[in-house]
Amino acid sequence: MARDPDYAAALVDAGVTIFLLRTGFNPRRAAPQLEAAVGVAERVGAAVWLLAGTWWGHGVTAGADAMALPDAWRRLDRQGLLGDYPAHEAQWPMWAPGGSADAAIAANLEQLAGWNPAAICLTHARFRHPAAIGGLFETGPAWTDALQPAHWQRVVAGMRASTPGQLAEFAERAGGRALIDALDRFAQLGDRDGGGGPDAPYADWFARRRTRVRRAESRFLAAARDSGGPALLAGGNAIAPHAAVLSGQHYGELAAHADFVQPLLGYMEWHVFQCGAAWARLLRRCIRGLSEAAALESVWRLFGLHAHSLPLREALLAGEGDGATIERVVTALLRRALEECPAQRLMPVLRGHDWPPEVTLRLEERVRAAGCPALFYQGTSVLAGPPPGPGWQ
Repeated sequence: MARDPDYAAALVDAGVTIFLLRTGFNPRRAAPQLEAAVGVAERVGAAVWLLAGTWWGHGVTAGADAMALPDAWRRLDRQGLLGDYPAHEAQWPMWAPGGSADAAIAANLEQLAGWNPAAICLTHARFRHPAAIGGLFETGPAWTDALQPAHWQRVVAGMRASTPGQLAEFAERAGGRALIDALDRFAQLGDRDGGGGPDAPYADWFARRRTRVRRAESRFLAAARDSGGPALLAGGNAIAPHAAVLSGQHYGELAAHADFVQPLLGYMEWHVFQCGAAWARLLRRCIRGLSEAAALESVWRLFGLHAHSLPLREALLAGEGDGATIERVVTALLRRALEECPAQRLMPVLRGHDWPPEVTLRLEERVRAAGCPALFYQGTSVLAGPPPGPGWQ
């Protein structure tokens, strides 16, 4: 924005009414040139929204408040029983929701509200994506409710006791939170002595994770509103609904305290393909005779996605995928988001630079037809042609 004000003006001419400016993922560091970027948006007649980092992302460093895999779990991780996929989001450390870093996040939101934006949007206010399987069981330094590794050992035992046919049958009947249900089912199968504890340890665990995120995010949004005044909109983005409950989010719960929810429907490789590949690898390691195609087909169903819409070979899961796959999957994710959250609170985010333009425009029409009040783009080529430099992607 600061470097290319003429291009910003061209975007407004193309119909853009809001610029959602990234202020940095690390709330302890001010974004350079933010003042200049805000000034450009105001001069070209667009509303200013600010994207504010929370617990993890580029520039966040580990510290005393970092999430970590409990010691008792690390042996399982070394054995590859928590997956061996190089998940994109595993590269960054994460601060514990509800921990001491929350004060810095809230202070940053209060400072950003001083820019008088029309809205503040939280980003990364969740746990990392479920392609980082070990990350699902990390805890904060003060947490006393860690899931016990014995529960995961029962899951692995249950997987090993299953046949490809049994996995396919369960996945075929799967519902909206099927992967969590599958973990509890495998744990029951692997509990040979019948003394495994609660009937649904994974449903309980992921519910507790959502509670931690929801309470902290509610405090953040309140801090933003208190500083920005009654006209300020306060909300956040969310991982696409197939992975939300695993990452500590639920669209209906978000809508209960946020003015808007932005489903990130544009991350095909990181949020969809990587999650499928990671879990398919783990299943193949544990279930004898399970083929790559059968593993991926079952995993897509466990994520609530139609297997016929997605690749069944891991080699095809690099990049964003072909236009037909993108359109089918994003349409399915949008439909599911609308089932969980009122349309008037949803503001979906699409890719604007590396998807086929005709696919993007058809998806835009679906968003408009659903009654969503706004649509956001990551990237701008589809709106005003190639940008003049980096930073617009």
